[in-house]
Amino acid sequence: MKHFAQKLTDFWASKMRKTQSLLETIMRTKAILFHTAIAAGLLISTSAAAQAAQPQEMSSPWSFSASIGTDIAVGGEVMNAGNSNALNLATLNSNLSGTGVLMMRGRDYKDMYEPGAKAAVEVRYAISELSEYFGSVSYMRAAGKNNIDVGCIASVALACNTRLLGSVSDLQETAVELGYRHWLGTGFISEAIRPYFAIRGGAAWSKGGHNYLHTATDSLAMWRLYDDSVVYAAQFDIGATYTISRNAELAAEIGVRYSSDRDGLDTDYGAIGLAAINNNSSRVSIPMSVKLNAVF
Repeated sequence: MKHFAQKLTDFWASKMRKTQSLLETIMRTKAILFHTAIAAGLLISTSAAAQAAQPQEMSSPWSFSASIGTDIAVGGEVMNAGNSNALNLATLNSNLSGTGVLMMRGRDYKDMYEPGAKAAVEVRYAISELSEYFGSVSYMRAAGKNNIDVGCIASVALACNTRLLGSVSDLQETAVELGYRHWLGTGFISEAIRPYFAIRGGAAWSKGGHNYLHTATDSLAMWRLYDDSVVYAAQFDIGATYTISRNAELAAEIGVRYSSDRDGLDTDYGAIGLAAINNNSSRVSIPMSVKLNAVF
């Protein structure tokens, strides 16, 4: 009996030691997990703080824009006023007879052309938060008007007898330009709307043009007015951009543009004494456009 009691006591003592060892292991594991969690928290905090302290990556200085708009001529002559030499009118049309003079009225771009439609693309490079350089390629086409009163056929005594009408071919120009744009420092109405001004200059290839002359009943001639030309242009714009997102904005722009003389062709009009009819063809216009700007 004494031997059995001793074994029971030893058994419970062994169980108590194992339980105590298990409790100690659990406590050590909890301590390790606790300290590991603290260390991980500190590491995450330090990493977040370091990331916040780093400067944000700058967006690209390069951007792109595409625009559509109109170009409305407000000044400049397409045909100057003048009188031809005395002509045998039958050489112009067999239905005409006698000798007469073509009395040409001066006609400007507003008289001869509809407002032009214009499309352009720009590649832009920001040099600061408020300014940029840009290069552009544009195409403009203004439809020529028909049946414009350009003068009359007159007797040698210069009395107008027959109305002279004209129709011109379309005005087409493809331009390559460089410019500078600067935004004002404050928003207009809201911070999303920023006004700016821009200046630009460059060269344009202008397609040659002709003039179809006729009376109300008879065709007279299809005479060339201008040769294919390189014209030089300068333009000043004001506008505003509206921010859509970090990488995109809308813009509206209006300006004043000067284009130099086109190359007059004297082969046809010069032969009848009207060589000076196309000597002054510089143009002043008002371009207006809307555009979408996007960062590369």
